[in-house]
Amino acid sequence: MFMGKRKLQEDILSNKWYYSFMKRLSNLTISKPQKLSMQRARCASKETLSNYYIELGTIMTQNNLHDQPQKIFNTDDESALQTEHNPNRIVHDIVVKPQSVTSPRSSNVTIIGAGNAFGNAVPPYYVFPGVKFDRALLLDGTPPGSDGQCSKTGWSNSDIFKTYLENHFLKYISHDISATPLLILFDGHCSHVSLTLQDWAESKNIILFILPPHCSHILQPLDIGCFGPLKACYNREAQLFMHRNPGCKITRFNIGQMSCSPNQKGLSAQNLTSSFKKSGIYPFNPKAIDTTELVPATIYHKATSDEATESTMNHSHISQDVENTLNQPDQRNGPSQELSKSATLTIQQFEFTISAPKEHDILSDHDESNSQPLLLPLENMHPDI
Repeated sequence: MFMGKRKLQEDILSNKWYYSFMKRLSNLTISKPQKLSMQRARCASKETLSNYYIELGTIMTQNNLHDQPQKIFNTDDESALQTEHNPNRIVHDIVVKPQSVTSPRSSNVTIIGAGNAFGNAVPPYYVFPGVKFDRALLLDGTPPGSDGQCSKTGWSNSDIFKTYLENHFLKYISHDISATPLLILFDGHCSHVSLTLQDWAESKNIILFILPPHCSHILQPLDIGCFGPLKACYNREAQLFMHRNPGCKITRFNIGQMSCSPNQKGLSAQNLTSSFKKSGIYPFNPKAIDTTELVPATIYHKATSDEATESTMNHSHISQDVENTLNQPDQRNGPSQELSKSATLTIQQFEFTISAPKEHDILSDHDESNSQPLLLPLENMHPDI
């Protein structure tokens, strides 16, 4: 405008100006912002991550795990595959409206995956919707060693997660109970929280470490670099299936077969090792997380003690197993005030470590920005629990 090339009444930021501007500044690019829920944005703060790495570093130092990547595992059951896939992008004429036939939407099929910092993956464990588990049909074409079961919704719960660890996870790892403890990191969703899991972990010399709530997108290795490629590869397999089988639809009986190759590519040794490194777990690096990931949390105020107390009173996502266990008297020694007091303290700690509800849960708006990571089993927990 100063040079007289543009009139005052004309638009200043025209398309010509934009393309010239992008051409001059080669360091700029175009990308679609990542969707971030309010809970994730609020809880992924510097204070939360600082406390998490202090706690994790202490545990790894005490148990000599800094140089034993084969002993550090991450397990997650947030990967849900649907019969209705997302079509890939295609090149087409501008006058044509592209369409892609997909299968009807039905219940989810959950895959529980696990892998360690050394790059070894545990065969997947499938949770199918339904009541009767037909192993021959549902697990046909799945990766070798795969197993699974059914649930009413197709989602995991505390009983399924415990069964997975006891009967499937331990089958495929090398763990000497009398040697160095095994560290398992997982999110604190209510489907994982169970007091009976603590006794099992102690008996197997396993440390269960719950990640900070709503921070799995930056701290959980499987979420960072494994499940994304898995789902992208599954969508391609589903698209090929629909092209090769006109008139057919994808059901829970062929999801296992179509997820075989995606699971092996998603949980590859390279993806696992790079994901553990990017999350700062192994090699242990508290500064591994890019500070730009924590910027959204700066717009939220810190929760006061009154807000934290109200959040605890109104928490609606405590595992039913925890409530039932705490309400029952000690069957061996009878009810005692000491047990009741210890159980009350335990439930308060569980309140602040339960992670973001998944798509099938109701989201709560309470502030968990000051939550601390919970180490299970708790050293100061009452021995009767």
